[in-house]
Amino acid sequence: MIRRPPRSTLSSSSAASDVYKRQHLRIDSWHLEDKLEAGLTSSVQVEAVPAAVNDSDFSPYKTGLAPNHVAMVRWSTDDKFFGFSGLTAAVAQLNGVHCPEFLQSQSDQPAHQMAVTMQNLKALLTMHQLHSSSVVYCRLYIADMSHFGLVNAEYCKCFGVNPPSRLCVAMPLPDGILVELECFGVRGGSTPVQTLHVQSISRWAPTCIGPYSQATGLHHDQDRVLHMAGQIGQYPPTMSLIGPSLRQQAEQCIANIDAITRVELPSDNQIQVSQSGSVLFLSTTVFVVPRSQGQSLETVGQVVQQLLGPRAVGSVLTILVPALPRDSMCEVAVCAAKNVQVHSATQNSECCFSSTEAFSRACGDGVQDFESTLEAAFESLEGCEGEFSRDQVASLRVYVAPTDQAHKHQWSQLSNQQQQICTLGLVWANRTVELVVELHAIKF
Repeated sequence: MIRRPPRSTLSSSSAASDVYKRQHLRIDSWHLEDKLEAGLTSSVQVEAVPAAVNDSDFSPYKTGLAPNHVAMVRWSTDDKFFGFSGLTAAVAQLNGVHCPEFLQSQSDQPAHQMAVTMQNLKALLTMHQLHSSSVVYCRLYIADMSHFGLVNAEYCKCFGVNPPSRLCVAMPLPDGILVELECFGVRGGSTPVQTLHVQSISRWAPTCIGPYSQATGLHHDQDRVLHMAGQIGQYPPTMSLIGPSLRQQAEQCIANIDAITRVELPSDNQIQVSQSGSVLFLSTTVFVVPRSQGQSLETVGQVVQQLLGPRAVGSVLTILVPALPRDSMCEVAVCAAKNVQVHSATQNSECCFSSTEAFSRACGDGVQDFESTLEAAFESLEGCEGEFSRDQVASLRVYVAPTDQAHKHQWSQLSNQQQQICTLGLVWANRTVELVVELHAIKF
């Protein structure tokens, strides 16, 4: 039992002591409990081979899973930064070439598919002489959010004490695919990496509800970029969702983001775009569910843009998805830094950048616009004053929102050449679009 004075704050982050007054605790007694038996998710696990995987389940495809699912690997030219995408239990190819190191499963169980997916991640890391600690950020897409607990239990077996930050949303995945993973990371020693892993109830930031860190920071000289886990509208002291309205939950998401940036990127309280050293957002993405639409999807993006004010340097990307963790109405994911600038190449493209990282986005209205939209994103990246090149792109995402069955078929034909993230709706730069290409470039 731990006694603490009134109004004290317990946190796993030593950085929090710079913001909140240090308190002295007196321990009267203590004991150990198995978190899994207690019904909680353990966030501290040693790396291990998932027990749920059975060798007899790995065989050529028969039914259910797409036989040509392809994973992609991108490397920066200096070999320091990498991006993996399209990792599933059905992946057989790597950058279009058959990869014998990958395992394939015929199982329709979400836990088993997650276990195989993590084994494929581990194989990919080993292939490139990397370790799970090299991963900085993960995006986990789940076909059915009711599988969240089962998937989480397998996911946590891959990472250790300071897991990467994570975004988790439900997405319409290819037939038979229940989970899909993408991540980016750094080769060990390339740059200092610092994580904020909140494991106790606090008054300043929500505890992690899964095996992830709230934020992971990359350092280089005076520049530091903070990649934050997706935030839902949970009130930290109680970990319950705030209010019934989308605006209330969005306000809490942003309050949680502000609390994390105050600790990890200390700055003045008054944030202005022109102010040197202010905390700004390189990238802002809002995920919302259909039932939150008492207003148009465009309005949802505008609400978040207004709440963020000048901190969101570029346009907010709003994505309609089937479901979110804890049945929340919205989830906000940002990448924060200081001294962020924006370069708008055209009305359909822009690039937000610091001295070391950049996010370039471009939009289009259909399959026929794909090649030009992709090129517009690259041109916006290369045209910014940050002097980034397409060879420094670690992550490339293609978000699509087919407007009808014919368009869905057209996008499925293109999926053989280019991986896509299928959504229920997209709004960028205050207008509804069918396609958004997003590039994430890093240079140290």
